[in-house]
Amino acid sequence: NNLPYDRPKLSKKLDSTPQEISLRSREWYEETGVELRLGVTVTKVDPQERCVTTESGENISYDKLIYCTGGTPRKLGVSGEDLSGVHTLRTPDDANTIQKDSEGKNVVVVGGSFIGMEVSAAIVKTAASVTVVDRNSTSFQSSLGAQVGSILQEMRRHNGVK
Repeated sequence: NNLPYDRPKLSKKLDSTPQEISLRSREWYEETGVELRLGVTVTKVDPQERCVTTESGENISYDKLIYCTGGTPRKLGVSGEDLSGVHTLRTPDDANTIQKDSEGKNVVVVGGSFIGMEVSAAIVKTAASVTVVDRNSTSFQSSLGAQVGSILQEMRRHNGVK
């Protein structure tokens, strides 16, 4: 299990290792008294007892509880999304696989906001071609608006992204 890492860096440098993008070293967590429980799933939260239960049945007491579970990539809900060669980006292994599998290939990136556009920029020099498909008429339209989005979209086009 990897140390906590800087997930936004995944889409910028797909060949990153977990060590390269770790937020802190293992020693930092030990020296500051942060106990890491990596690879552990919480199955129950009891706010009255101030306790979380893990899948192994262990109970961990707390004074304050903070949920920091991260995000999950949205699925398209279409036929074929679970086939080999179709990827989502969440982990360093996902990023490495996308980098490797896109080399010399015609790649379609679904999603024209930050992650999709960063992935397209990261692979455009090694893929045969990169095409971004977005539900909006302009990349970044939902997050930055059409005017800024069109400027950024044109920058990507200039660099070879369709």
